[in-house]
Amino acid sequence: MRWLFSMSLMALACSPQLLSGEDRDGPLAAAASHPAEVALVDEGARGSVYRQTANSLRLYTYDLDGIGRSACNGGCASAWPPLLAPADARPVGEWMIVARSDGRQQWAYRGQPVYMRFHDAPDQPTGDGIDGKWHLIPYTKTQ
Repeated sequence: MRWLFSMSLMALACSPQLLSGEDRDGPLAAAASHPAEVALVDEGARGSVYRQTANSLRLYTYDLDGIGRSACNGGCASAWPPLLAPADARPVGEWMIVARSDGRQQWAYRGQPVYMRFHDAPDQPTGDGIDGKWHLIPYTKTQ
């Protein structure tokens, strides 16, 4: 039995798809690196950017938030709606869940709560740098 376990570990370690996470058609295809409410959209030379799935709005963080804690409530949350997580959500990749002051759950990227801006058009983010406190989640380079 121990031999079988060792062989299984060796097979996992030797699989380039498993090491890179690039098993697009196999059993790892369902393993996500971000929540279902988020899409990673390729924008060519700039790279890829995270967007809210339903409206394709880019996602922002707020400098006044603490790690795992939202400071944007009330009127702030009306202007900058939080990216809410469903009640049964579980952390995935660099995404975690934080509890808001009203009891709802919010997605956080690398510990920073995430928001949308309804004034953004899908092709033009307008919130980056507002008041020096709001920032787009940075582009990632596509490979």
